[in-house]
Order: sequence, then C-alpha cells, then structure tokens
Amino acid sequence: MPNSIFFTSRGHAIHGSFHVKSLGRRASHGCVRLAPDNAAKLFSLVKKVGMQNTTVVLRGGFFDGGFAEFENDVTTKTKNLQKKAKRRLFYTLLTLGLPALPKSQDPQNGLCFKFLEDLHPHKRVLTGHDNGVITLNIAEADDARRERIRQDMNEPSRTLVGHFRHESGHYYWDRLIRDTHWLDEYRRLFGDERLDYAAALKAHYQHNSVPDPGSYISAYASAHPWEDWAECWAHYLHMVDGLETAQAWGLRLDCATPAPLPVQPQAVSLDTESIEFMLIQHWLPVSQFVNAMNRSLGSSDSYPFVVTGLVIQKLDFVHRVVRAAVRGEMPMRQTPPAVEPAVAQVLILPGTGGAAASPTS
Repeated sequence: MPNSIFFTSRGHAIHGSFHVKSLGRRASHGCVRLAPDNAAKLFSLVKKVGMQNTTVVLRGGFFDGGFAEFENDVTTKTKNLQKKAKRRLFYTLLTLGLPALPKSQDPQNGLCFKFLEDLHPHKRVLTGHDNGVITLNIAEADDARRERIRQDMNEPSRTLVGHFRHESGHYYWDRLIRDTHWLDEYRRLFGDERLDYAAALKAHYQHNSVPDPGSYISAYASAHPWEDWAECWAHYLHMVDGLETAQAWGLRLDCATPAPLPVQPQAVSLDTESIEFMLIQHWLPVSQFVNAMNRSLGSSDSYPFVVTGLVIQKLDFVHRVVRAAVRGEMPMRQTPPAVEPAVAQVLILPGTGGAAASPTS
C-alpha cells in the first residue's frame, strides 16, 4: 500500500493502489484507494501540514430508499443490528401512517441517518438529531459497550431501537408541534422548549437528580421539555408495537394486573380519540407480564418504567397529535421536491484537526 495515510485506530488508510480499474469501489476492509500519483501528492501534502492538522471527511455511503446508511468498517453483526432497529422504527411509523420522506426527496424537511464511529480520541460521536439528520454512534450496536454505557449513566434501559424511536421524536416534534396550535398544550404538559437546551443538559448531568420523578417517564426526560417529548414519543412507539405484537400472537391475560378482569390486548387504533383507557387496561398489564417473563428467564425487565397519571396524559397527547396528523386534521411540515440523489465522495481537508466521517444526503 504505497503512500498510506492512516486515519483511524483500526487501520483504515488512504493509500495508493495499482489496481486502477477498480478505483472508486468498496474493497478490502474500508480503506480509501487512490491512483498511485494522486496518493503520492496527497501523502506529500499531509506530511507537510502534519496528520494532527488534517481532517478526513468521508461523504457518501449505502442508500436504502434514500435514507443514508454507514460506510464504516463495522462487523456484519453490527450492521445487521442497526438495520433491524431502523426497520423496526419504520415499520411502526408506516403502521401509524406517518410519512417520513428521505432527504434525497425532501432536502428541507426530510429524514436521513448517519451511523458514525469515533475516529479521534478527543472527538466523540454523539447520538442525536439535528434538522432531520439522526446521528447514531455505531458503538450503540455493540451489546457489551451499550450495556457499559447504560451502567455508567445509571439508566434503567438502553436499547438500539429505543435510540431510533427517541431521536425520531425530535424529528416529528419539528414536523408536528413547532409553530402549530399544539404548542400551548405541549408547554402546559412538557414545559417551555425555549429554555436554554445546553444549560439544561449541563445542569441535568451535574445534579444527576429528577426534580419530580412522578412527572416523567424517565430521568432523562426531566432534562429538558424536548427530551421529555422525545422520551414519551419513544414510549408511545414502544406501546404501539408491543400491543400490536400481543394482539397478533393472540395473547390473553386471565390474571392481569392492574386490570380487574381478563385482558385480551388490542392494537392501538387511530380511530380512538384517547388512549388513556388502553394504556391502563392493556399496555400496563402486557408490560408487567413481559417483565415477569424476563425475571423467570433470569433477564432484566424489558420495561422498567413507572407510568404515572401525568405520564399517561403526555402519552395521550402524543397519540392525539399523531391521530390529527394522520387524519389530515393538522398538516405535517413536509415538502417533497424532486432532487438528484447524492453521490459518494471523499474529501481531504487539511488544516482543521481531528477526523470525522459523514454521508451526504
């Protein structure tokens, strides 16, 4: 590999290749190949400014229906886990009838994903959402690493599909709540989203306490009204998917708790204006049954959450917002212009320091 420039700790490099007919295609274990002359020129430039002053940016990647995927050198298992979790998210969104156009079709309001890896010891990839771009650190697809993070952050649960559902909540807040008539009710239930977000998160992690545990579905939900909404959105999707599965399997609970009578769970219907009854009479018994089964098999609770009266009101609000959007009573912020698909490319930007990878969309 002549003129190799290594840009990850796992041995990924930009290097020359004499197989010039195969340039521009994925090969080996994730390296970037250049024609020998171009590799020599680039190597000389990087050597001149220093690797510590060079940023490697990878743009492009796999595309699945227009939603950007990752190009990182990760194991097949990790890729499959990411894809399964994302497909589970989209299955639930499609079941509800919520549109989710990719940014290749709707650059302004569409949705895309970046699956990124930590490539620099001082630059961590943070899972989050920004203007329709959901970024996920691929470390979250490694069960052992994710469990270690869960314990370090003292979280009751941390799952890959939970990340997808949570971050999609931020996306749909922009589509369904922002600048709509829902804002007043949202602020009464969740709080004022105009509160300084960075300062709120900093205070949350410093104090590591929940001001009123009965008001939130999780500790993280108390960090900021946006996070409270995203957590409730994720739990709403948990419930929608869970109850549909219970109905599909013909589950019947003769000794349901807290329901006084036998329960045969039914899937959430958008024909129902409120889900407060279904939450109490169907979802809570199902979630407790699942937790009991987990304990019988020596596993942790799948749903280790306390659903209080205020949380039920918040989840019901999410349902009413979704219902109004799907029924056309409140239009979503969605514009689908026709655009050309993105093209994979590699950019080498000297002089900025660090390393990062991201797909175009």
